[in-house]
Amino acid sequence: MKMSGSGLRRGTHLTPVLAIMLAGAMALVGLQLGVGPAQALTAVSPATAGFGPKGVTLPQWYADASGVRLQPCLLGPPRCFTAAANFVPDTGEAFYFLADANLNTTGHGATPGAAAPASLLRIGLEAGFVPAGTNNPSVFSRVRFRIGVPTPGTYTVTYPFGQKTFTVNALGTPGRDITDTTDSGAFATNATPANFALATGPCPAGGCTQGGPGSPIEPFLEWDGTAPAPPVGFLSDGVTPTGSPAAPPGTTSSGSRARASTPTRPIPPPPAPRPRWPAPTACRRRCSRCSRSGPRACPRVPTRSASPPRPWAPPPPPRS
Repeated sequence: MKMSGSGLRRGTHLTPVLAIMLAGAMALVGLQLGVGPAQALTAVSPATAGFGPKGVTLPQWYADASGVRLQPCLLGPPRCFTAAANFVPDTGEAFYFLADANLNTTGHGATPGAAAPASLLRIGLEAGFVPAGTNNPSVFSRVRFRIGVPTPGTYTVTYPFGQKTFTVNALGTPGRDITDTTDSGAFATNATPANFALATGPCPAGGCTQGGPGSPIEPFLEWDGTAPAPPVGFLSDGVTPTGSPAAPPGTTSSGSRARASTPTRPIPPPPAPRPRWPAPTACRRRCSRCSRSGPRACPRVPTRSASPPRPWAPPPPPRS
């Protein structure tokens, strides 16, 4: 469910500034319920249902502004990240949506001359039990960066839902010079269930923070039309690389693979009929001289004067 590709852009600042575009193509996970009316923001189902062998209570779906509704994907690989049998307290996890991108950035290897590991972007809407040991489920958006860079400096990462800037003071583990995870949404405790509406967007002013409310995901990333088409009811097939139509303009994009199907979009209305010339109603019966600019004047046809009616007379008597 990874995606491959590359896309780097170096800035012109004196300090090393690298704008890294991640997730031009994604690995998508999402079991689609259908398409509803458009929402102003990401929405959550007002009803809940039991998932997994223990019947863990979760919202039936989350929706984006285009009306795409996704439920927990628990059918197992390759289309879903996990199976229903594994979604149990307090270690199970379930994804409404999951997108992974692997990008070959200019980094450093474990030893001189060794190839640098691929960088990783993960974006997901996940249900799980956090912190560990919590019996009530939480639902949260996760944005994770693991990126290798060539030298210390300031780096700006551009991804489908925004940008984030990091300062690397010293090189660290190959492929993880930048390591950052932000989980935001609806969190529960053993004593208090989660308010699942807090996992909807947008982020608060200043952005989403670790353990805070909100979600940066809008809209759900979908199949970009690259063959083959995903299975019905999924955003992708979980194997085939696909591009991300939500990539910000002006950035280079990478390649990817996806899980789940193409949402059913409302059929657009047919185009308006082309205007037709009106019927030549102004012409007389014997005149057919009409042009595209309209009926022409027709010569006047003289009409017969009406004769006065004859007076009535009785029939003649029969001959004898």
